[in-house]
Amino acid sequence: MEFSIRMEIVALVILAILILFHFDKQNSNNMRYRLYSASLIFAVLTVVFDISSTIVMRTEAISLVWLLTAMNTIYFIALDWTFSLLAIYCFYIMFEHSIDKHCYQIATRIIMAFATVLLLINLLNLRFGWIFSIKNGVYERGPLNNIGYVPLFIEVGMFCVCYFRNRAIIGNTMKRLVQTLPPIVFLMTVIQIMSPDFIVTGMMAAIVCMILFVNFQSSRNGRDALTGLPSRTNFMQEIRARRKRGESLHLIMIHLDRFDEVNKRYGVKIGDSVLFSIAGFLEGKLSRYQVCRFGNTTFLLMAKSAGSDIDIQYVRKIKERFESPWLPGEKEAHVCVSIAHRFADFSGYDENKAIDQLEYALNVMRESGGNGIIGFDDELKKQYMRKEYVLDRVKNAIKNQSFEVYFQPLFNNENNLFDTAESLIRLRDYDGTFISPEEFIPLAERHGLMEEISRQVLEQVCGFLGENQNLGLKQVSVNIPVGQLLDTRFYDWVASTCELYHIAESKLRIEITERAMADHPEQVKAVMQTFTEKGVKFYLDDFGIGYSNLSMVMELPFETVKLDSSLLSKMTSGTKEHRTLQLLVDMLHNSGFQVVAEGIETVEQMQAARSIQSDRIQGYYYASPMPAKAMVEFMTSRNGNPKKEK
Repeated sequence: MEFSIRMEIVALVILAILILFHFDKQNSNNMRYRLYSASLIFAVLTVVFDISSTIVMRTEAISLVWLLTAMNTIYFIALDWTFSLLAIYCFYIMFEHSIDKHCYQIATRIIMAFATVLLLINLLNLRFGWIFSIKNGVYERGPLNNIGYVPLFIEVGMFCVCYFRNRAIIGNTMKRLVQTLPPIVFLMTVIQIMSPDFIVTGMMAAIVCMILFVNFQSSRNGRDALTGLPSRTNFMQEIRARRKRGESLHLIMIHLDRFDEVNKRYGVKIGDSVLFSIAGFLEGKLSRYQVCRFGNTTFLLMAKSAGSDIDIQYVRKIKERFESPWLPGEKEAHVCVSIAHRFADFSGYDENKAIDQLEYALNVMRESGGNGIIGFDDELKKQYMRKEYVLDRVKNAIKNQSFEVYFQPLFNNENNLFDTAESLIRLRDYDGTFISPEEFIPLAERHGLMEEISRQVLEQVCGFLGENQNLGLKQVSVNIPVGQLLDTRFYDWVASTCELYHIAESKLRIEITERAMADHPEQVKAVMQTFTEKGVKFYLDDFGIGYSNLSMVMELPFETVKLDSSLLSKMTSGTKEHRTLQLLVDMLHNSGFQVVAEGIETVEQMQAARSIQSDRIQGYYYASPMPAKAMVEFMTSRNGNPKKEK
C-alpha cells in the first residue's frame, strides 16, 4: 500500500510557521493561548508520526512491526486529540466573554468523553486490530479505521447548534468561523475517505489551525492595536497565574491626565503617536515590568517586587520621564500623569481586588488635582474598606428596599404656607445610625446604582402623596439622574406609578442639576418638554455652584431655579453682591421662572432670601428633613404658622 504524504509535508511547513508567529511569553497564562498551543503541538505530532511511519513503511524497516505499530498508534491518538482540542478551543472562544458558560461546559465534557473512548479503542487496537494492523509487512485497515470521524462530525454539529442558539450574543468573527470551518472539515473528510491513499488529515488540522490563528490568535487579537501592548484580559490572567505561584508583585497604574487636550491641540494622529511613544518607553526602558494598555489613557505595569526602595525608584523614574515632552521638536507634547502603585502579596484578596484598590488610589489622586504619585498605604486602605462597606450597604438597601425617604418642606413667601417639599434619600447603617448622603450618593452614582435608588424614592413619594391627599402639598420634588430621565420607558413608569397611587402627575417635580445635563442638552430638552406637557415640571438644582450657563437655563423648560446657599452667604457681605443677585432673580422672574433659595439656616440668610423676592425658602431655618410621619404632623400643626423671625 503506497501512501502519498505530499500534503502532510506542506501541512508541517504551515504548522511550523504558525508556531513561530504564535509564540508570545506575555500570553503564556492565557487560557485561549494554552488551548491553541496544545492544539498546535498535537497537530505537529500527528503530521510528524504520519510522515515518519509512511517513510518507514517504504524502507526495509517495514520488518520492524513493533516500531510501525507504535508510530501509527501515536499518530491516531495524536490525531484524535488534535481535533478534540481544536473543538474545545472553538467552544471556548465562542463563550469566552459570556457569563453563561453552560453550553461550553457540556460541550467540553462530551468532547473529552469522545477523546477518552477513542484513546481506549486505540489501545485495544494493539490486541484486536480494530483500526489497523501490520501483517506480513503489509499495513491493513481495520473495520473501525474511520471511527475518529464520527465524533468529529458530532462535534461540528454541536458547534453549529450552539452558535445558532446563542447567536444574539456572539460576534461576527464567530459567524464567519461557522460559515467556513464546518464546510472545510466536511469536504476534506470526504476527500480522505474517498481517497484513503492520499493522506490529508494533517493538512486538515493545519488549515483549521491557520483559520483560528488568523481570526483569534494573531497579535492583533492578543494585543492592543495601537501600542502593541498585551490586552487587558491577557494581562489579568498573567497576574492571576503569578498570584497562584505565590509571587509578591509591584503594580503600577498610570493615568494620562487631560489627554484629550493633546488630541484637541495637535490632532488625534499626533495623540496616537504620543501614546505609542509612551508605550515604547514603558515596555522598553522598564524591562523588568510587564505592561498593558488598561484603558484608553491608562497603563498597568507589573513586576515581581524587588523591595520597596527599588520599586519606588522605578515609579519616580516614570514620573521624571513625564516632565519632558514626548515628541521633541516643533510639536512638543507635554503630558501630565497621575501614578498609583502598590505592593500585592494577595493575602486575603485576589487580583481583581488588587486592581480595584489601585484604581481607587488613582481616583483619589485625580480628584485631588492629579499630576502626582500615590501609594496604596494603610490610611488609603482604611478609606477603601470604608468605601466597600458603604457600597455593600447601598446594594443591600437596594435589594431589600430599605432606603428611607425624608421630606423637607419649602416655605412659600407669597401665602406664608408650606405647600411644597423636596424628597431626600436616607440610608441607615446596620446599627441604626445614618450614613451621610454626601458619602453614599457619590458612590452610588459612580457604580451606576442611582437609577434604581431614585426609582424606589419616587415610588415612596407617590405612596406618601396618595395616602395624604388632603395634606395641602401642591407638589413634591424628586432628584432623578439624567440617564434615567433619558430612558424612553421612564415616563411610562412614572405615569403608571402615579395611577397606582391615585395621584395626578402634576403633583411631581423632577430636580436635575446643570452639570448632569451638560453632556446631552438637546436630548434632555426634548424629554423635559414631553414631561412638561404631561404636567411633570422641572427644578434646576444647585444653581450658582461653579460655572452656570445662564443661556442654557433660559433655553430649557424649567419651572423653578433653586439658588444655592453659597450665593446668599456671599450676598450678606456687601451691597454689590446684593444688587447682582437681585438683578439675577429679577431676570429669572421676568423670564417666567420661580426662584427657590435653598440651604437657608440663619436669620441673616432668611432675610436676604426675602429681600430679593425669592418665591420659596428651603432650609433648616424653617424645617429640617423629616420622615413621612413627622411630615404629616408638621404640615398639620405648622402650616400657615411658620417660624417667626428673631
